[in-house]
Amino acid sequence: LRPGLEELGPETKTDGQDSFVMSADKYVQKFSVVDLYSALNPQKYNVQIDSHLTEEQRASARVIQKTVEENTTWAAIIYNRWIQDPGYFMEIMKLSWFVSKILKMLVVPAVKKSLYSQGMGRHSAEEVQHIARGDIKALSDLLKDKQFFFGDQPTTIDACVFAFLANVLHGLRQDSWPTVMVNKEFPNLVAYFERMKERVWPDWDEINKIVENTHLPLARNNADNFILLSKFRNSSCCLLPYALVFAGTDLNTHIHDASKMPVITEAVRGARHLIAFSQDHFKKAVKLWPRQVGRLIKQPQSVITNPECTFCFKAYLKKNLVAGVRPIKDPLFLMDAVAEWHQSDPSIYLIIIGPTIDLEYSVKVKEKASRSVGVYYLEAIPQAKLHTALKQCKALVNSSVNEGMCGVILEAMDLGVPVIARRNPGNSEIIEHLKTGLLFDTPEEFVNLAKHLLSSNKLKNDLVRQAESYIRAEHSLSKEMKTYYNVVQTMGNWS
Repeated sequence: LRPGLEELGPETKTDGQDSFVMSADKYVQKFSVVDLYSALNPQKYNVQIDSHLTEEQRASARVIQKTVEENTTWAAIIYNRWIQDPGYFMEIMKLSWFVSKILKMLVVPAVKKSLYSQGMGRHSAEEVQHIARGDIKALSDLLKDKQFFFGDQPTTIDACVFAFLANVLHGLRQDSWPTVMVNKEFPNLVAYFERMKERVWPDWDEINKIVENTHLPLARNNADNFILLSKFRNSSCCLLPYALVFAGTDLNTHIHDASKMPVITEAVRGARHLIAFSQDHFKKAVKLWPRQVGRLIKQPQSVITNPECTFCFKAYLKKNLVAGVRPIKDPLFLMDAVAEWHQSDPSIYLIIIGPTIDLEYSVKVKEKASRSVGVYYLEAIPQAKLHTALKQCKALVNSSVNEGMCGVILEAMDLGVPVIARRNPGNSEIIEHLKTGLLFDTPEEFVNLAKHLLSSNKLKNDLVRQAESYIRAEHSLSKEMKTYYNVVQTMGNWS
């Protein structure tokens, strides 16, 4: 169904699934979408698509609808979208860094709690897949080769199943298990979805193009204030009150660029709050813009980890290779040293994971990797899988020339994975050498430290224990949430 939601009026409310009507201050009744439209405007929305169904068919339709809404959707969509791969939703919605972080801090834990209360969250990932497959197979068996579930005309249950399939086939990552399962195992449901799409959404492709070209975080017309990450990239925006978060590139690189520094300075002077992750960045900002010192706040990033227990990183490596990175991350720095080490110890591998940001540099890295034994490059993988991959490796290695506050280092510490990082101000801020991690300056020093780590369980255990303590003490989620809440609350009162 494609109702014009704006025509429902201000008295229409939603609970996220069904709609209902409020009359004065009294709750009247909860409706399905079809019933709601008929109730609001019987003349205009005299929807009778179920009128031809028998009582038995209506009963079957209700059982199907409640199964899909209250069981199958939780297993195949909500569990995958919010527990196994929340990063993909943030990617397709083109959410800003700050909004994505808020979702991870607030929404994901809330969904986990809801899943547990509903019951699906009490099962293992394998059990959830088994439940979803059983439900979807039942839908496939009921449909068989019919045009629609109850004959040649769609009914409300077709609207329900179509919405479910739209989310599975187009709302999840294309290599996610629900999407792959439906495409491979239930071709009649895929064909059914296409029939419904052609009938009800003939402009599907056109609408998708519009959505793909819409950058949601830039739609600020209804905002009272907002927070920006990276001054240079966002400096042209600011008619509304705003706070700025210093990205690592701003204070490590852009301040040395004569064409970018004036733009950054203009944005800094207009900001109502300036947020630095580290003490090093705080001091740099004070030195560069001393008159803004009263607006500066030091707030380290918090860390949330969510490993996917069923992911096998070794199996993944066998079928996935080559991605790109950018020069500031300097993946070339350790390649020769690791390749030489791998020749004497074939169990040693360097695996670099990250999206292509600088295409020209990625080509150079790819060519170098093809000549370096023991070195792998992978495309960016979902966060839950990345966290599992970290836990299955001996250590996290960071070879960046500069860092602001490296999120993946914090995640590794939280996951109990030792960290070996290149010495720079950002990394030195969160790693105390030989206490919470290991710091190196040269490839040779890296190899020596890595060998020492691999040969000493005591060193590994000490590093992990002290890093976990550091994370709990210095990177508190509740403290970060309180800081940003206060920032947003005070921006409107600032003068």
